[in-house]
Amino acid sequence: MSPISEILKAKLLHKEGQLNQALRLYSEILNKWPNNIKAKHGILQVYEGGLPGNNYSTQTEIQIQILSSLLKKEKLADALLYGTIVTEQSKNEPSLFTLMGIINGKLGNSEKAISYFKRLIKIQPAQHQAYNNIGIILKNVKRFSEAIDYFTKAIKIMPTYSSPYYNLGSLYEKLNQTKNLEDLTKRASSKLREKDPIILLFQAQLESTKGNTEKSLEILLDIEPSKLPSQFRTDFYSLRGKAFDKLGEFLQAFKSFETQNKLSEELNQDKLLESENFLIETYQLKNSWQSIQSYKSKKIDFIENDNLVFLLGFPRTGTTLLDTILMGHPDITVLEEAPMAEIMTKDFNGIGTPEDCYNLTKTDLIEFRKLYKIELEKQLGYSSNDNLIIDKHPLNTRYIPLLHHAFPGAKFIVALRHPCDCVLSCFMQNFEFNKGTGNFISLKKSTELYDATMGLWLALESKLKLNAQTVRYEDLVEDVDGICRPLISFLGLKWVDGILDHTKTAKERTQISTASYNQVTQTIYKTARGRWSNYEDKLSEILPKLDPYIKKFGY
Repeated sequence: MSPISEILKAKLLHKEGQLNQALRLYSEILNKWPNNIKAKHGILQVYEGGLPGNNYSTQTEIQIQILSSLLKKEKLADALLYGTIVTEQSKNEPSLFTLMGIINGKLGNSEKAISYFKRLIKIQPAQHQAYNNIGIILKNVKRFSEAIDYFTKAIKIMPTYSSPYYNLGSLYEKLNQTKNLEDLTKRASSKLREKDPIILLFQAQLESTKGNTEKSLEILLDIEPSKLPSQFRTDFYSLRGKAFDKLGEFLQAFKSFETQNKLSEELNQDKLLESENFLIETYQLKNSWQSIQSYKSKKIDFIENDNLVFLLGFPRTGTTLLDTILMGHPDITVLEEAPMAEIMTKDFNGIGTPEDCYNLTKTDLIEFRKLYKIELEKQLGYSSNDNLIIDKHPLNTRYIPLLHHAFPGAKFIVALRHPCDCVLSCFMQNFEFNKGTGNFISLKKSTELYDATMGLWLALESKLKLNAQTVRYEDLVEDVDGICRPLISFLGLKWVDGILDHTKTAKERTQISTASYNQVTQTIYKTARGRWSNYEDKLSEILPKLDPYIKKFGY
């Protein structure tokens, strides 16, 4: 079919006021014939309220107004379609490039967003906001060193521009670059307004890192939280809660953690359904594996030797401490909370029930392995070498059935901790919100996910022939040598002197992307054991659900 007849159909729909259908057809024409000027004109006329055949606006002010309106209304697909066409025609309009950078950033088109901001910089080399925006995008995709460069350039161009200080400071804090954060706060204090609340927050974080809890809390109490942007407010209440906890003011601590989680819930309304579905599916898995008496999979042979270990269990069970110790072994490579398992199972029509697993074909398993290894090499940045790969992701427990079938030679390390300490710590922690951690916004939800996850583990432990070993956090911090030597042997490796110097290993890491990074750069401490007893009155409602696990795990 020729583009002429398609254009005529689109124009008829347009003329009859069937604008969505007209846009769809104009877009389909562009997909087939990308340079079709009539389709482009038709799209412009639809968004600008004109009829087919009429002139469309070439006034930049009107184009900016329309594009801004679409962005404000969160009509991002429309904004992208309209904006792509108008920026083709307006080669040097800074405002359009800014808007298109923002639109592509919101849509997750990182490279495209960066390209628009770079086009803006080419026109206006001193555009400090464009440098800051590129830094934000790079930070979001974890290209941290590049992000630091762009934030630094934005500050150099405009030393009184506050946003890059905030973005750079939060990145330094995330990467545990204490000295850089300290230097930045000193510079910011001389350039920004007196007692800037975000700079004060950074100063409080620095004092906390140094162990100056009372000083940290003193600074925090000087901050009016309502003056903090929402993304920093959860950090504020998290840090304040931890300070109160360390000082033994447990009621105030608990109130701070409640506020932190309430704010997190408000900020992530669009993700709540996904986290609820994650909980429901984990319960479905638990129930399905508990309901069968035994399980015997079909015999499917694989030639490949799987040099893989899965470190999982539940968040806040000491997995980051453990993986940092293991990382000190020269024959081990650790990947921390990378998405291989999730990507492997994304298009699978099932969740890993016994029936799902029994019906797996060799073709299914080969595809699982292929998807996993493609993402593995992407995360590593190179083809896998002879090192033992440890895939550490606490909530990958729900993927054990499928991982075991796809990689029958793999080993599993399951981290345990007193269930009450585990659930409380998840509730207290200011996690990055995702479908798993979104269940930690209350003690009740945290307990439900613990019950679903660890109940699933107990069912799998008795039904599948897993090559697995458990490690209790309390035993690890009490006798790190006594726990790690048998663990290294379990992994089939020789003991290496110096492996237990986890603080040295942690400080040499370019990034620790979990909530535990401040803790693993310090000597092992035991104060987190039994913390739950300080909040026992708050845990009374969840204890009945946790009690079976307390007994089962020997606490």
